[in-house]
Amino acid sequence: MPLDASSSRPPHRWTLLGVMTVIGDLLVISLTLLVLWVGLITAGPGSTAAMQARRHVSQDGPSHPLTNMLTGVRREFRARWSYGPILLLIGIFSWISTAFWLTAPAPFSVIMIAVVLCIASAAALVALALPTAAARTPGFRGAIVDAVRLVASRPFVSIVALAAAVAAGILCVWVPTVGLVAAGMAFVEIAWRAWGRSALGPA
Repeated sequence: MPLDASSSRPPHRWTLLGVMTVIGDLLVISLTLLVLWVGLITAGPGSTAAMQARRHVSQDGPSHPLTNMLTGVRREFRARWSYGPILLLIGIFSWISTAFWLTAPAPFSVIMIAVVLCIASAAALVALALPTAAARTPGFRGAIVDAVRLVASRPFVSIVALAAAVAAGILCVWVPTVGLVAAGMAFVEIAWRAWGRSALGPA
């Protein structure tokens, strides 16, 4: 039985130059995203642009991630600027709620802390999947609905992604010198491998 041409093609092998090209592009995405996160209202557009830029990264050559990210931020700003402030408010609410119920008597406090943590975990999962959803779905509501669908479609992968994101956050706090450089890269890679690669595909 004759083999198909695509099946007989040798697999694409990684080379040292290719690895360095990918790492360099990811570092540019990471540092650019870190600056955009500080801007808060640019956090949402920046995260969406980062997923779009990650789609173009390959070992075949430089993908011009800085240009792709700045172009993506300009394109996505009007639709995504509110994501950062909303997520910040959710984080503050979760932090204050947890601190409040820690002072309440058990067992009611244990139940309420569990409820708050479940809500915070669900919000964190949606936030991780949101850049992927926003990169392919226009509109505010449509992107959030799509992010929920992405998380629900791969529950085990989503839980692993959340655990990896928490571990990356802890590592960034423990080793801030590395964290300042690698924080954006870690979260982009987690989101890309959990949902982006299957949802967006190669450029």
